Amino acid sequence: MSIGSRSKVWTREGLKPINIINEGDLVLTHQLRFRPVLHTFKEYYGGNIIQIGKSKEHKYVLITPEHLVCSISHTHMLERWGSRSHHWRRAEELEIGTLVTCYHPTENKEEVSKITFIENKEYKDYVYDLLVKDDFIYVTEICTVQGRNI
Repeated sequence: MSIGSRSKVWTREGLKPINIINEGDLVLTHQLRFRPVLHTFKEYYGGNIIQIGKSKEHKYVLITPEHLVCSISHTHMLERWGSRSHHWRRAEELEIGTLVTCYHPTENKEEVSKITFIENKEYKDYVYDLLVKDDFIYVTEICTVQGRNI
């Protein structure tokens, strides 16, 4: 379960490409708190990767098909925001129109965003993942994803 190097993660200093994040850096979690990265993972990946986001040219994340993304449905919206429970879906299960949780930096709050672009593509390059203290979850530019939990 990993993310491509062009994908950006929210850190204490703002958005950073995942491939330059180091152990000890503070990343934003789904609890809207910054937690330290305990370990970074880098591995070569050859296969299908999914590009999801708002457009092909602008904000997007490259993610392996089995990586878990926090999503919600209209029917679960009130329950989700009331209980703070997360509905995790594999990236390969996402569709255009899927609602995902993301971060609104100017208001410093979690918000709902709609996936408007999905493309499956062949990928041969390094992918990255993070082990984040306590929460095991980190926020990318587009969505909230579950990191490694070892």
